[in-house]
Amino acid sequence: MPGDKCIVVNKIKKSYKNINAIRQNFSCEIYSGVNTVLIGKNGAGKTTLMNLITGNIFLDQGEITINGICCSKPESRRGLRYLPDNMQVPEKCTAADLFIEFQRYSSEFSMADFRATAEEFDCLHLIDHPFSKKSKGQKRLLMLSIVLSGSPSVVILDEPMEGLDPMNVRKVRRRITGLCREGCTVLHSSHRIHEAERHAERYLIIHDGEFRGEGVMADLELYRRIPEERVKHLGMNQVRKVSSIDDYCLVKAESSESISSWNMKNISSPATLEDVYIASLENL
Repeated sequence: MPGDKCIVVNKIKKSYKNINAIRQNFSCEIYSGVNTVLIGKNGAGKTTLMNLITGNIFLDQGEITINGICCSKPESRRGLRYLPDNMQVPEKCTAADLFIEFQRYSSEFSMADFRATAEEFDCLHLIDHPFSKKSKGQKRLLMLSIVLSGSPSVVILDEPMEGLDPMNVRKVRRRITGLCREGCTVLHSSHRIHEAERHAERYLIIHDGEFRGEGVMADLELYRRIPEERVKHLGMNQVRKVSSIDDYCLVKAESSESISSWNMKNISSPATLEDVYIASLENL
């Protein structure tokens, strides 16, 4: 990792009246077969970016391609599944009804695939019940059963774990991991930064419509929280100060070998994705 590029966002912009939802020259890349999390505050532009990728709204400028095909072309969405955050469903509609509607636009998966995933999520017994009689978590789980069934090539999920209890989060996480192992590309947004750190492989940071950073979760081990007064003893040729957080500095080593050469005992603690995210906002 990184490997082949699945989704390429190249110098795009999107505005609504006088609001820059995605600012000029926004660019990023989503890699094939990788679970990538998009993190940012409410209103940062996460949902707008997902709607642009899926072709639900149009770009003002720039280009987005999916597997080399412009996202404005219907063939770019072959094998793509998208689940919005607040998907509106008619009260009398059942999950089985909704699946049939999905199948009209994406015929590469079957009712048997859907039922198998619903059984995996322990909600098969709910698929013929109206959505109006289900809790928020049950509705979300049923929708995820549809979107994650079969063998999609690209899955885009807006806050997929919202409303789910820990056991169901684990089931969905296991399913997503399995799809990625089969080569599926997953992009999801999340407010649960600690959960995303354990589950996703890569992260993208967006803030006020601007791209603020990206990385691989495995590289978080290069970041350390160190008391401000101790940083000078580490040798700045081996470490780069990223940001100050409370009484600590967030520093990044050149390599894991650099960390092992420091006398780190009792003076540092591992940094988290949340630390890196906050640092990206402080360095505006």
